[in-house]
Amino acid sequence: MGGGDKDNSKSIINNFSNSGTIHSNAGESIYFGNANISSFANSGTIKSKQGAGVNISQGTSIGNFNNTGTIEGKKDGIQINANVKTLINKGTIKGDAISIRSLGGTIDQLINEGIMDGKSAGIYMRGGRVKTLINSGTINQNNSETWAAGIKLQNNSTIENIINTGSIRSNAFGISVTGGKFGTLTIKDGGQVYAKYSAIGVGRSQTLGDLYIDGSSSKIYGE
Repeated sequence: MGGGDKDNSKSIINNFSNSGTIHSNAGESIYFGNANISSFANSGTIKSKQGAGVNISQGTSIGNFNNTGTIEGKKDGIQINANVKTLINKGTIKGDAISIRSLGGTIDQLINEGIMDGKSAGIYMRGGRVKTLINSGTINQNNSETWAAGIKLQNNSTIENIINTGSIRSNAFGISVTGGKFGTLTIKDGGQVYAKYSAIGVGRSQTLGDLYIDGSSSKIYGE
């Protein structure tokens, strides 16, 4: 969907809404490229058996992305290389590899009140910037590969501010920086980060700014 012509004009979508089922046996179920989208809302099911559930490609901008249904991909739930003002999940985003994969662009607010479930990573950033990540739901990472994490930063990607009042659970690392920068990480109001290896792992020459743990019910576990 989208796709520019020779004068680089963009497709314009005011409101995209799905309350039914969008299913693909090959490739992405939904692809946006070179498009301006004011509002994307999913309360139904978007599923791909081969690629990403939703691929938001380079040249695209989205005002509000709101999922209260299910987005699922054989590879990734959502793949993003675009600018998004607000991405809110109150449903389920699931990937056989990664729940949300960022390859570039800026997300102003990434808010999870539901479930993000990925085998290799819940949120994986290999490029791009998130200004504020708020998790009051659950972010799961399921396999035990040594590079895997609930939230993973590589390739000079950045998350400026994380506020976790929910649960981040991993069979590898909870929050891992091997090529990027975290600004402020706040765990409060009963928020938990649990990991098999390390709850928070900061690689050599990488950056974690300020870490705040507020209240006895907020915990970090690493075995």
